[in-house]
Amino acid sequence: MLQEFGPWLLLLLDMLPSLPSKQLLDVVLPLAQSKGQVNESVLSRVSCCRLLGGMAPHLSSSDVSTRFASQLLAACQDTDYQVKQQQPQAKHQGSLLQLAV
Repeated sequence: MLQEFGPWLLLLLDMLPSLPSKQLLDVVLPLAQSKGQVNESVLSRVSCCRLLGGMAPHLSSSDVSTRFASQLLAACQDTDYQVKQQQPQAKHQGSLLQLAV
């Protein structure tokens, strides 16, 4: 699946730990959320999950739970298996299920 991601996404995923939380929330989060809409392509929705899962460990639990935990959890119900495959990684990285319960 990684071969299908553009180099820009892989670079952004690598940079997430070094970005300040303000940049994550103000720049990366809106980009990720726009890619996660139901009407987007599978690749876009996978990108959304990868970005949200990559950001979660670098944000406060409050930011994660109020800003995007519900969107990431909703992706667990996506009809495409490729989107669902991203969820274990995101849940592991951000412990999102614990935050949403």
